[in-house]
Amino acid sequence: AMLDIWEGQATAAIPVLDSARALYRTIAYVPGEQNALGQLATAFEQTGDYARAFAAFDSSLSLARATGTKGEEAEILALIASLHARLGDYRAAMRTYDEMVSAASRLELVGELGTVKRNTAAIHLQLGDVEQAHADAQEALRIHRKAGSLFDELDDLLVLAEVADRSGRSRDRATLLVEAR
Repeated sequence: AMLDIWEGQATAAIPVLDSARALYRTIAYVPGEQNALGQLATAFEQTGDYARAFAAFDSSLSLARATGTKGEEAEILALIASLHARLGDYRAAMRTYDEMVSAASRLELVGELGTVKRNTAAIHLQLGDVEQAHADAQEALRIHRKAGSLFDELDDLLVLAEVADRSGRSRDRATLLVEAR
């Protein structure tokens, strides 16, 4: 099923994931069911069935919380927030990112916190709050540099370049693009 999803064949993955969930339930293997639900949500998202994607994410989140797997909880919250943002519901995305930050902070998931800051920067930019977008993107870059996450730094620099462009700072944009290169 995971391979089907990666290859863009989400419709084929759905019945396989339903079977996997049923098997996991028969052996009471909650982590497997929780993972299958997350993959099912991704499959529904790819097919454009967003209501079912949110429902599957919510079920996966409930299982993660019930088993106390905070890392899984944070990851699922980030996926839910990302889906909200993709659908243009930026306020719901921000609320969910805030919830995710709370879960990730308890686990000291540094890289994930940087990614959340970059994602919230993009949302603030969509909402027209260039100042907050800049602050969040700068914080993301600081976190990722401290963690040594070079690929994340690249994405942070590109978001900062977009923020500079939106605020009419073409010289800063050019400098950031050179640094990204």
